[in-house]
Amino acid sequence: MQYGTLFVAMICFLMTACQHHHGPTIGYDQLMMYATQNENLSLLNSKARLQSLGGVIPPPSSARPLFGHKFADAKNKVRILDIRNAEEFQRKNLAMDSKILTPVVQIPTANLLMTENFESLLATYNIYKDSIILIVASDLERAQSVFARLTKEGYIQTLYYENVYP
Repeated sequence: MQYGTLFVAMICFLMTACQHHHGPTIGYDQLMMYATQNENLSLLNSKARLQSLGGVIPPPSSARPLFGHKFADAKNKVRILDIRNAEEFQRKNLAMDSKILTPVVQIPTANLLMTENFESLLATYNIYKDSIILIVASDLERAQSVFARLTKEGYIQTLYYENVYP
């Protein structure tokens, strides 16, 4: 009987330990609306974007409220946190696009996960607990890890881009 109980306990432990924490994500259109601070998606439909959609123009869309904030209120609280390494960031990042008005901050994953002075590190980039943080990464597991650390530290208004950023 003891071995049966131990076996069930081990199975429960392994099931819990193997679960991955998947936080809330944000899609491309929503990310771009907040990044450009422009709720009108029709301005964002480039030739490449249209081609990626199979030549179909998407219906007009509006930004979903983030954490209960309407677009007009949320757009000034948003910070884009790019957690890729410096080389990836220098090669291509959202701040290179002149339409991007939202602050883009680059802090590599390792710096965020290893620092003991988490709150002061983020404060140097004007990221506070009442900020809305949109994480972009070249690896979704890293995005999930940073999301988990941010929420654990009290930065609960956090989302990560649902795809990898090039």
